[in-house]
Amino acid sequence: MKSQKNENFKANILIIDDVSIEHNVVADFLLLENYKVFHAQDGIEALSIINKEKIDLIILDIMMPKMDGYEVCKRIKKEVDTATIPIIFLTAKGDIDSILKGFEYGAQDYVIKPFNGVELLARINTHLELKAQREILSSINDMLAEKVKEKTEELEIANQKLKKLEKAKNNFLSLISHEIRTPLNAIMGFTALFEFTNLTDEQKEYLQYLKESTNRLLKLSEAALLISSLTIDHYNIKFDSFSLKEIVEAAFQNLENKIKKKNVLILKNINQDISVKVDFNLLVKGIELILENSIDYGKTGQEIEINSFNEDNYIVLEFINKGINIPNEEKDKILNIFLLKDFEDYKYENNNFGVGLSTVKYIMDAHSGKMEVKNISNNFIVRLYFTK
Repeated sequence: MKSQKNENFKANILIIDDVSIEHNVVADFLLLENYKVFHAQDGIEALSIINKEKIDLIILDIMMPKMDGYEVCKRIKKEVDTATIPIIFLTAKGDIDSILKGFEYGAQDYVIKPFNGVELLARINTHLELKAQREILSSINDMLAEKVKEKTEELEIANQKLKKLEKAKNNFLSLISHEIRTPLNAIMGFTALFEFTNLTDEQKEYLQYLKESTNRLLKLSEAALLISSLTIDHYNIKFDSFSLKEIVEAAFQNLENKIKKKNVLILKNINQDISVKVDFNLLVKGIELILENSIDYGKTGQEIEINSFNEDNYIVLEFINKGINIPNEEKDKILNIFLLKDFEDYKYENNNFGVGLSTVKYIMDAHSGKMEVKNISNNFIVRLYFTK
């Protein structure tokens, strides 16, 4: 090999040609252009050099003894460590079949002997730049893949923690529900006995307060149990097609005494022909919770308007609580109590809304529907959206 004094070479180029280095015009040209040149006179020697040296580009003659250029190219491209090295065929063959065969074996380019120095240099520079860009891209991809792997592992750990927290929350709700019911049954039993006892007006007032408090605890227990059942898929949902009016009427029958007691005026505009595919008992419970919420926290003689209509791809059941307005910042708290930092946040004008509307939200989620609350013209509106 000829002397190479300058150590700041542009790149390492391997010439595979049976012409000796002393007579190789290509090598002389590349040395003048400040490339470091390695030379192999056959395929066996070339593969040996590639295994020892970092080669950036290969100039390969097709016609060689022992192993032709096609076979050498095939072996280089077969190995993972050398497959990305660009190969330029240098050949006296100018026919299309020979050139296409070279590309089939993995070559990137070709130059026909006798070569044009400017053309060869341009092609070498082009493929070296492409190789450098591929290496940079590969490095970036490796870094991104590592980052994705790290983030995926972090997300998996976070998901596992969330699953544990969700399970703990649901177990807690179920436990609270069952634990509350046991003493409540005793309290309600004794409360019922007191109703048959002669009491003073003050004692009757205390007894009424006790009954309301136990009923409130009972509702909380039922809501907690229902929410936990829905969130962990333990509720056996049975879907069927029912008239929306039939469902609303069933909810009204269960609340008839409470509606009369508070003198609530109900205005119903429900289309008899509108049907929804739902779990009948579960949706009746949801409508009861909406109405109870309106009755319990509304005023005596309050008006509630109920409408049904089609909107885009949904059937909508609307409850308008007239004369009631809730601040916008309170609405998200109403729909999901588990978003709160502090359960004390779940209050409005010293009245605790309880978990009724939050439970309805879970019921609608179980039906692949949605729930919306808003204020319009000093009216508080609850809308249930059912997919058609």
